[in-house]
Amino acid sequence: MQEKGRLPLQDRAVNPSADASTSYELEFEPVKVGEMWYVEDLSFRDNTSSPSRIDCYIKGGGWDHFVGQRQPAVAGYVYTLDRPFWVGEDRKLVVKFVGGGATDELEAWATGWKWIKGEEG
Repeated sequence: MQEKGRLPLQDRAVNPSADASTSYELEFEPVKVGEMWYVEDLSFRDNTSSPSRIDCYIKGGGWDHFVGQRQPAVAGYVYTLDRPFWVGEDRKLVVKFVGGGATDELEAWATGWKWIKGEEG
């Protein structure tokens, strides 16, 4: 049975934004105001090439909060950041692939829980 105020979190990010330094960011949708995400597992992969490293962080609030990194990375391999962490309202979870190509196929998945403020059971 699901607890009041707690909903399953299963989100996916694709379609990266590129910068001039061959780094590509997958941004999840911002956490809605009034919610918090408890991410139990963050998984990610580059299906095309082998980036030199993959950085995971939370964007928002005037600064970025680093939550983990994997390096070096192998093409097609699913990497996991299995240390749980919170993402606050109006923040974005970001997975940055450093050293990839402009046409790389990138994916990231987050699983855990969404907590709705004011509905705690």
